[in-house]
Amino acid sequence: MNQKGFANIVLVVLVIILAGVAGYFTFNQKSSSPVPTLSPITVSLGQQFTLKKDWVAKIADTGLEVEITAFFNSPCPAKVQCVWSGVGIGFEYRFNGEVQKGIDLVQAFGYQTTIIKTDHEIYADLVVEKMK
Repeated sequence: MNQKGFANIVLVVLVIILAGVAGYFTFNQKSSSPVPTLSPITVSLGQQFTLKKDWVAKIADTGLEVEITAFFNSPCPAKVQCVWSGVGIGFEYRFNGEVQKGIDLVQAFGYQTTIIKTDHEIYADLVVEKMK
C-alpha cells in the first residue's frame, strides 16, 4: 500500500472519530437552565405533611409559611470532644412580611410545629397547630 492510500485511511478514521465525539457531546449536553422551583404546598392546620429542604408549606387560612432551610446531622464520634454535635432542622417561618429563622425553631408567630418523624437528611413529617 502506498503512503497516499494509508494517509487517506487515517484521515477518514480521524474524521469518523471526531464526528462521533461531536455527536456524543451534542446529544448528551446537560441543560444549563435553572432547576424549576417547586410550588408551595398548601396544608391545613393540624394536618400532617412531609417537607424537604427548600420546600415551602403554606398553612391554609393563616398566612403562615414554613420552610426547611437545612438539615444538620453530625453526631460526635465516640472518645472525641466536639464543639457541636447532634441533629437538627433549620426552619424559616414567614408571616405578614416578617421572618423568623432558627435551628429546631418549632414555635413562631403563635404557631407550634411538631416534628413527627425525620431522617435529618432529606425530609421531615410535620404538623403545624395554633398555640393555645
